[in-house]
Amino acid sequence: MSQTRVTTRFLDVGEDPNKTLPPLEGYAKKDLVSIEEAIKLITLDVPIHNIDSMVWTAKRSAREPRDGLTSDELASIYLYTLEWPEEYDSFYKLLNKKLRSKQRKHLKPWFSYLKLFLTGLYKLPSIRKNIWRGIPGNVSHLYENDCIWWGFSSCTGTMATVEQFFDRSSERTLFLIECINGKNIKSYSAHDDENEILLMPGTYFTVIDKYSPADNLYIVHLREESPPHQLLEPPFDLTSVNTKTVVPKSQAASEPRGDIINLTHPDLVSSTTQHDIVSGRDTSTSNKTESCESITTNRKDGQVVTSSNSSSKKMAETIEGDKKKPVAKPWIVRLTKALLTDEVATSKNSSSHQMTEAISTSGEKTPPVMASSFSAMKATEIGAGKISTQPKSIQLADNTATDKVAISNKSKSIKGEKNPVPHGSPSCAVIQTSPSHADKTWIDIQFHDKEKTIVKKPDKFENEMNEPDALINEEILNRIQGSMVGLALGDALGAYVEFRPRQYLVDHPVTDLESGGTWGLTKGQFTDDTSMALCLANSLVACHGFNPYDQLVRYKWWHQFGYMSSIGNCFDIGAGTRQSLREFERRQKTFAKEFSIPLTDMDQLSDGALLEKFDIYCSEDGVAGNGALTRLAPVPLFFHRFPAIAVEYSGISGQITYGDTIVYDACRYYGALIVAALHGEPKSQLLDNKFYSRHAEWFRNIPLHPGIQSIAEGSYKRVGGYNAGIRGKGYIVSALEAALWAFWSDDNSFAKGVLAAVNLGDDTDTTAAIYGQLAGAYYGYGKLPERWLQHLYARKFMEKLSKWLGYEGECWQKRYKDTGSYLPTTNI
Repeated sequence: MSQTRVTTRFLDVGEDPNKTLPPLEGYAKKDLVSIEEAIKLITLDVPIHNIDSMVWTAKRSAREPRDGLTSDELASIYLYTLEWPEEYDSFYKLLNKKLRSKQRKHLKPWFSYLKLFLTGLYKLPSIRKNIWRGIPGNVSHLYENDCIWWGFSSCTGTMATVEQFFDRSSERTLFLIECINGKNIKSYSAHDDENEILLMPGTYFTVIDKYSPADNLYIVHLREESPPHQLLEPPFDLTSVNTKTVVPKSQAASEPRGDIINLTHPDLVSSTTQHDIVSGRDTSTSNKTESCESITTNRKDGQVVTSSNSSSKKMAETIEGDKKKPVAKPWIVRLTKALLTDEVATSKNSSSHQMTEAISTSGEKTPPVMASSFSAMKATEIGAGKISTQPKSIQLADNTATDKVAISNKSKSIKGEKNPVPHGSPSCAVIQTSPSHADKTWIDIQFHDKEKTIVKKPDKFENEMNEPDALINEEILNRIQGSMVGLALGDALGAYVEFRPRQYLVDHPVTDLESGGTWGLTKGQFTDDTSMALCLANSLVACHGFNPYDQLVRYKWWHQFGYMSSIGNCFDIGAGTRQSLREFERRQKTFAKEFSIPLTDMDQLSDGALLEKFDIYCSEDGVAGNGALTRLAPVPLFFHRFPAIAVEYSGISGQITYGDTIVYDACRYYGALIVAALHGEPKSQLLDNKFYSRHAEWFRNIPLHPGIQSIAEGSYKRVGGYNAGIRGKGYIVSALEAALWAFWSDDNSFAKGVLAAVNLGDDTDTTAAIYGQLAGAYYGYGKLPERWLQHLYARKFMEKLSKWLGYEGECWQKRYKDTGSYLPTTNI
């Protein structure tokens, strides 16, 4: 929703919820009068700016009676929702001020209006659902046992609507309310896009939970209850009208449990106990580890607290060593140079084995041949940092023209990089070409309307998408589709109860896909986890290989315009991801200015010499969120034929938005597991405590971070699951351990494993999505539950995209085998 006004009704919460006031009564004795007469009585007591014009506007909106309400009753509701200019108090604010006053006599001039307003509201059916509102600042300490809100309380069905009115850098308190007597006034409001649910004055609540799931964000969970005594006198004899309670369809199916409460949100993270407080950025395990009975609250992007289990103790013992562990950026920078500067060298006789062998024995921790679709390198010389720089022209088969490649022999360091590429590193070959996707419009980053405001959702492309002409190995395709769709299924199953504590899931375990939840999603829709995975997959297909800059562009389009979102806009984005994408956008603006590039051209930047200078590592150091794992699958699925390359790219794909070294190793390890699953390795080998040592060449013999090594050695194999310390948390180590525990204990059933991941609680969608990638690759698409697949959003889109991943991966392999180069041989 575009924010063209400042709506504060949703933020108008009384300062003291514990205030005891006399019941609201006396107004019901008034006769029903016109809206004009009712307002005239009020203005005799208090002047209201431009009230006559506002009343006229309200009356015009309700010329004809409807839904059993008179035109004056309709106008009274409309008037309540009107917003006055900021310098004046709006009508609802003046009304609520009187309702919250201890001096009940000051309310009498408002009685005739209250009679109209409440008569209309009482005629509407009561809504039973979960709703939201908020207030600036932290007032959570005022809510302990129960409370009464004496004013009219404007609420909405989603957290996102409320959050748009806040500056997220400042403290705010959001109220999650289980209401039983809400009144849906959407059809009678001046702002029908806000889906407003109104609570009556004198609504009584009990406090269920309090959370602080992210910096500056506090959540108070309230449940509406019947008060011990009547606090609001009804406007008429209730037996004279047929009132009823409306329960949303998504909720009715699960009564008496009610609509599931989900604490998920762009900044939201999990909570283990009622009063866990996350007050600031954590510093990751490498510089802070605290032993405790259970893992406490941690944020989806980077909050780090460990448990007192054996693996955590082992990690704690290595803290000092971790502090000294060099960040992987120096050699990653060299790799990025290879990816983005179109390196050219002759290497027709090398193989992936030679490539790995040369690097692993070189003595320098330099990455293997990681060429982009526009780069090729002499594999046997990379380990020593010696690249052939003989000028050479290369022709790219194109439908339109042949691009000539100029080779620069001069080594260049990356501007602004702390660890520039040393002299003698790969040279730069500027290849300027823009692959055409005329036959794959679904893959392009573009608006789909004349006004340039709308980006099509994935399901809108399903009938437009073509498929590769070539046949793909059926078994490989089965595993690729299983991994991609398994990810989405886990995401959709977990989204419904995201960030609910474990005890809630014990009492109300998830057993099926559901509609509703925090975001009001339709059954089978997914969150940020799948959206970012689709962005990554689209980038691999569009670029015919690994291009981190393009990946960041697509993530940015998701963030800003809802690219690849299931609902058409970005939601559930974590703080670390948002910070990285904002930093990426800032760097684009700076870069455009420095090199005199139109800012509108930056998303299509393809000049290798320029891309060489762009630093793609946009995260702050120490950020170790699970979001790096949840989008990972497309990389190992695409490059599985070259395990060392797949593993290396897996690590880099995470670190461009999550800066901690442990993220790199977590993604390398999980990427290797997915590759092994695609290769048909049995489950016993995937879960073998010696998996790393048996596949050391895939990792170029570079040791894993101690926290990840502990997992690789089986720290997740705990029969007790949650009771034994397994947690579905936002910290990447906890998330990886939880997903592998679910895979280890699933009795060869995807359904059992994914539900076990969800029912751990906390970051339910992400834990299950991580599980779904590996389990889906192992079990295959054919073993995923059809009862869920038939409801999965954009299922056909993911099926076809998986085929393109498989096809483009084969083309990438074929280019290497045929030419010794990763250059594309055709524009497809």
